[in-house]
Amino acid sequence: MKLTLKNTQVTGLSETQGYLVSPNNPIKIQAVPNSKVELVIDGVKQTGRELINGKPIQLKRVGDNLELSVDGEPLVEIDNFYGTQGASLDGEGWQFTNADRLAVQDGSLVPLAITEITPQALPLLAVAGAGTGIGALAVLGAVGLVAAGGGGGGGVTTDQATALAEIQTAAQNDSATSSTPSLTTYTSAGVTGVTAANLAAINSALNTTTVDGSKTDTAAKVQAIVDDYNAILASADGTAGNTTTLLTTAQYLDIGISGAPTGNGLSLLDNVIDGKPSTAVDVVSEVQALADAANAVVAAAAAGTAPTLAQLVLLGVTGVTASNLSAVQSAIKASPDDGSGVNTLSKLQTIASSGEAAAANAITAIQTASQNDSATPTAPSLDTYTTAGVTGVTAGNLAALNSALNTASIDGSKTDTAAKVQAIVNDYNAILASA
Repeated sequence: MKLTLKNTQVTGLSETQGYLVSPNNPIKIQAVPNSKVELVIDGVKQTGRELINGKPIQLKRVGDNLELSVDGEPLVEIDNFYGTQGASLDGEGWQFTNADRLAVQDGSLVPLAITEITPQALPLLAVAGAGTGIGALAVLGAVGLVAAGGGGGGGVTTDQATALAEIQTAAQNDSATSSTPSLTTYTSAGVTGVTAANLAAINSALNTTTVDGSKTDTAAKVQAIVDDYNAILASADGTAGNTTTLLTTAQYLDIGISGAPTGNGLSLLDNVIDGKPSTAVDVVSEVQALADAANAVVAAAAAGTAPTLAQLVLLGVTGVTASNLSAVQSAIKASPDDGSGVNTLSKLQTIASSGEAAAANAITAIQTASQNDSATPTAPSLDTYTTAGVTGVTAGNLAALNSALNTASIDGSKTDTAAKVQAIVNDYNAILASA
């Protein structure tokens, strides 16, 4: 690839050098005092948001050097970046590896430009060892310079920096509460859309595993979390079918959902949340539980682990009980493998209802056999007992259990629920085990 490095000094003088570079064969340059480095690859200015072969450029501190790499393979190394006064890197959105970040270390201040910086603005950038004469600046996480002293505008204010730092610390340490960071903190950080009604919800996102300091180090990143959570809360208005803009996997990921559903799982989750009240999704753990349940349903359709009774009830499925759960799970498993048969609550309810009906029919078959003393060694069958939600029936004990149905004392009133049939099975198995 063709790499161009442009080094612009505070005086306005600049130097541009071009290279042909490949991963693991990094170009090494020397940091220049009071200057910024602009990186261009194949004609595209790099700000940290662009992808190289589908991967973002990452930054890593190596001693006092700054290494820029792609997927762990070094491209550029800026020598003594951390020890050079006034050295800065142009661009925002950079990704970091191994939790290394451009940050204050041992009292030193290290700069990273938040956007296009003119040579005239460069004196405002604080650096390792810089004094208060040019304004002491601190890096908030990955990006974001803050004027702590005088020095003009165009950057982040001290109040905003303090507020962002509080939010970032809460996210990094999972230390947010329902009321802290406060409404005032978000307002000072330049973030809109946070209210007394949604503050606890927004703060719960800060305590998730995936929303850490790197996801909250700029006002824009925090704003994205707020906007995405507000979209979820707006969808959950208690009226099913009225959300016109579907929620996306990215929005769920932004608020800290692990394993956010995609495809038909996402469709099911969106459809379920659309019919929920906002109180059902006003902490991330509630949204996570719904996401896990939606994933479980779609996985079960593809012969994966079946959803639990609690998960089905949480999604809004009615009529499912411990007794008919097995039949409902079997019905889900029998639906199309891609999850298209269960990608809305109404579809899932239809499938579940078919399982519930099958379980009821199985109980009726057992009850009829006991009422009429018409059981045989093979009927009711193993499948009938399984569909009825009765466990412990095997090919080895089926004939024995069915013989009990033909006794005078066991009639239809003794076999009209799965629990009653299960008691017969358990008791006979205890006798067989002791013999």
